[in-house]
Amino acid sequence: MDKVVAQVLQGWMSLSSAQKRDFASFIERYERSGTVSQESLTESVRSATKLHTGPLGDTCRCCGR
Repeated sequence: MDKVVAQVLQGWMSLSSAQKRDFASFIERYERSGTVSQESLTESVRSATKLHTGPLGDTCRCCGR
């Protein structure tokens, strides 16, 4: 099994039943949508999973940067 597929499957198994339904619904919408809709769905996932590395426009209280 491909490493990425295994990681996704491991994540799937850790979801609750409600989360699995939400995920399956999202995948179905993504697969049925056109290119423009896929791009907007992809962007919404990117913004929801974006890594925040510290305060923007302010000094970090932890490291002083």
